[in-house]
Parts: sequence; structure tokens; C-alpha cells
Amino acid sequence: MPTFGAMEMAELRAALAELGYQDEQGQPPASSGIADEGARVPASQALAWFAAAERSLGDPLVGLHAAERVRPRGALVHLIMSAARLRDALDYVCRFSRLLIDALAISLCEGTRDCALRLEFEHPSLAGDRHLADYSLLATSRVLRGAVGEAWRLKAVRLRHAAPADEAGYEAAFGCRVLFASPHNHLEFAREALDVVPRVANPLVARQMEKLAEALSARGAVRLSCAARVSALLRAAIGAGRLSDRAAVARELAMSEATLNRRLALEGTHFRALREVVLWEVADALLANPALKLEAIARSVGFNDAAAFSRALRRRVGCAPSVYRRTMQAAGDA
Repeated sequence: MPTFGAMEMAELRAALAELGYQDEQGQPPASSGIADEGARVPASQALAWFAAAERSLGDPLVGLHAAERVRPRGALVHLIMSAARLRDALDYVCRFSRLLIDALAISLCEGTRDCALRLEFEHPSLAGDRHLADYSLLATSRVLRGAVGEAWRLKAVRLRHAAPADEAGYEAAFGCRVLFASPHNHLEFAREALDVVPRVANPLVARQMEKLAEALSARGAVRLSCAARVSALLRAAIGAGRLSDRAAVARELAMSEATLNRRLALEGTHFRALREVVLWEVADALLANPALKLEAIARSVGFNDAAAFSRALRRRVGCAPSVYRRTMQAAGDA
């Protein structure tokens, strides 16, 4: 089962309590395992808090509203604040994102004019939770804005989940246009911001905070779940143009197929679900590029030919690949 850093869980707990969420006994949300910065807490606890807070408060945007109130701290936040440039700060975010959530991968995608910070949840239970996506993207954006001030100005936000009834609430929270049903969770900003110097940049502090973040990782604070390890192997295989089967992944992990099945079941998922998530995440990213031919995309994600890929895509989205690509590209141009 994926885990959160204990400090991040304590911050979420405080933010939900500030919104007015209380448990059935009229207390702030209860927690277990929240101790020091290196402790880990099951991610299912955070998802349960979000669901209960939405019901209790009648707030369908509780993830956004909690992110507006959270006060992040810890080694990674101090590292971001003291970085030499925003580019360095984002490098730290990408390197140490698993200190926050061990099934969270953050990457920086650089274009000629704009950049995107991509947040991907590598476990199905997290990838499908809209409150967690809203909370994570807005909290990340607020930390970066705290570091460089007005220089951190979002141009657009893209979210994988469907549009809610209150889209205006998202635009007010992020301060920019927000697009839904996108292939990935993105924070988009101008490339020129990468060279901005944080307001309290300090190389001595950055060096010490980097050592602390490395120590927290090295001592086992970040232990990848079995599902995250499987997802990483599947992505590597797809990057090489093939689809790994269960037996191949089990061999890579030095375990039997039965053990692999059992460990994934304990984390609330199974091999086929993980492979589907990874395959279509990669395929969607390739389909969004109009310069790539369908045959090349099909073979890149492990299909024998474009016809087989087209049939699978049609079953998934209910329309022809050409229609789906036009819809995605239109969303990107909006």
C-alpha cells in the first residue's frame, strides 16, 4: 500500500481541521503513525479523510480548499526555498517527491517557450482520487510561489479527472485556466521562470537540506511499494517498445508470480490494472503529439500493428483514434 510522509499527513490533518472537518466524536481527524519526519503513514488514511470531509462539510472541492490552508514544512520545502534558482528547486522536487508520497513521480517537461511540472500517481487507488490530485497540485504550486513570489505564474493547469460542476472554483484557486480530462496532471508555466532566484536563496542551507533529504531517503523513509516497482518496470519495458508480462516482471523483482500476485493484492491492486494504467498513460502522451504516426505509436507501446492498437483504443474511449487525437489536441490548444 502506498504511504505518505508523516509530516505531510500532519499538515493535511491540520488543514482539514481548519476547514471545520471533525470526526464522529467531534474531534479533528484521528491519525496513527504520525511521529517524526521519517515516519510513513498509509495513503489510504488521506483518501479516507478527503472522502469523509467532503461528506461532512458538503464540499466537493475539499482537496482544493485544504491545499489553500495547508502550511507545508520539512526538508524538501526548506530545500526549495533555499535553492539557487527555480530550476534547481524543481530538480529537488523531482528527486525527492517520494519523501512526500512514495507512489508520486514528479517530472519537469521543458518546451521552447513553456514548461510543465507533471505529477503522476503510480498506484491506481491514488491515480483515481480527484481530491488528492487537486490537493497535491495546488499545494505544490503554493510552495513554489512562496519561494519565488510573483515570478511563479501559472499559464494553465491540466487535470486527469473529469470536470466538476464548479469549474470556476478551480480557476479561482489556481489563478489560471484549468483543463480537465487531460492525459496528465500538469502545472504549466513560462520557461523564463526557471532562472528566477528564490527570495531566500542560500547555498549553505540548501546543501544541508539536500543532505537531510538524501539521508531520509537512504534510511528507508521512502520504500517503493510493490505496485510502484511494477509500474517502473512496465514503463521501462514500454520505453523499449515491448509489453512485459507478469512472468517477466516477477523475474525482474526476483519473486514468483504467486508472490507478486499476493503482494499486489495486499496493496489493493493487480498486475493487469497496473499495466493498463501505464500503457495508456504513455499512449495518451504520444497521441497528443500530432507529428507521430499511429503505427509508430502502436509499436512504441508494444502492439504488433496500428489495427490492434486502434481496436484497443476504441474499446477504451469509444471512438476512433483520429477523433480521439483531435479532441486531445483541441484541449491542448484551448
